[in-house]
Amino acid sequence: MSYPPIPILKTCLFLGCKAEHYNLPLSHFCRELSKTTPEDVLGPEFLLTQSLKFNLDVRHPFRALEGGVMEVMSIVGGAPALPSDDDDAMEGVEGGSDMEDRVRTAHGRARESLKTQALLTDVYFHYTPSQIMLASLYLADAELVQWYLNLKFPDHIPSGSEMRQKVLSTAQSCAQMMASVRPLVALGDDQMRELKVLNKKLRRCQDPEKADMAKLKQERQEKRGAMDREEEERKAKKRKMEKEVLGKEGEALFGKPLKKDGSDDPFGGGPSRALMKDGGDDPFGGGPLRENRQNGGGYLFGGPLPQK
Repeated sequence: MSYPPIPILKTCLFLGCKAEHYNLPLSHFCRELSKTTPEDVLGPEFLLTQSLKFNLDVRHPFRALEGGVMEVMSIVGGAPALPSDDDDAMEGVEGGSDMEDRVRTAHGRARESLKTQALLTDVYFHYTPSQIMLASLYLADAELVQWYLNLKFPDHIPSGSEMRQKVLSTAQSCAQMMASVRPLVALGDDQMRELKVLNKKLRRCQDPEKADMAKLKQERQEKRGAMDREEEERKAKKRKMEKEVLGKEGEALFGKPLKKDGSDDPFGGGPSRALMKDGGDDPFGGGPLRENRQNGGGYLFGGPLPQK
């Protein structure tokens, strides 16, 4: 009731195609559905996968049914049909004596049972996918299922009869629960009018803020982007504060940094050091006298010895 069912249904169908490795481009998928845009399909995708806990490998009975029918077809080959007292089971089948036709007929009826009766009952809460598959085949052709179980659990193996009876009783109980609902047939005009009335009531009960799933996705992305920007600003402010704290701790330990002009040099100097280039503050003398070294005027012990 919180979200509109039709957009969720379209997204479920698109995710099912991807999960079953049926590569269908999104543009082609939207063309097959009326009044559907790629944004409508991708809008509820994250919400749906999050509710599924990102587990798209669904063990449904349809996959088990395909594997079971393939195994039965490989067993029967061209074997004659099973004797049956139910003429309706072979109604509309050409070449009823062919066992493969009987298996294909049971396969089609079992798929219809899984599409309708299994979904409208509580069998998914009580039985495993393989048990539901076997129950749908039992509803389609009970003798075929009994013949298959006789082959899988023959009497000559230990506990074969016991295991066969256990599996058969489970399939029968599941089939009984599925048979409590009649198979869904084509809807008439009266039922379609009733569904339209129910659809209008459903729209009035829904949350108007969650009606547009594509808009909700865009708002969620914008909100996430704003939260990311706030987080980056918070981290930058934290780094700045940590740098200021480290600078204050360094001043408390080593003192303030020296100035570039050397005015606070504890060993003297300061601006007078700029005069050292000409030797004006040379403690050993010199200064301008050093410029007269060539004539010995700048030497403390006299000039150089005269050359002979």
